Amino acid sequence: MAGMDVEELIARHPRVYHAMSATAWPSVRRHGLLSTRRLVDLFGLDAIERDWLLSPLASNPQSCVRPACRRR
Repeated sequence: MAGMDVEELIARHPRVYHAMSATAWPSVRRHGLLSTRRLVDLFGLDAIERDWLLSPLASNPQSCVRPACRRR
């Protein structure tokens, strides 16, 4: 199957949706929809947590359970 160019993609699929946990909504409203890297920076995770969440092995959905994550 051949790929499609950007214009064809937009013509076929004019709306794009992002699935997320309903519990993430307050943070998305406050900070916008952020990449994993930006979230790690925002919540100031330590090196071990940062490396895990940004590694290719962390492809499954992850939750930040630290109190700092819940407060923001």
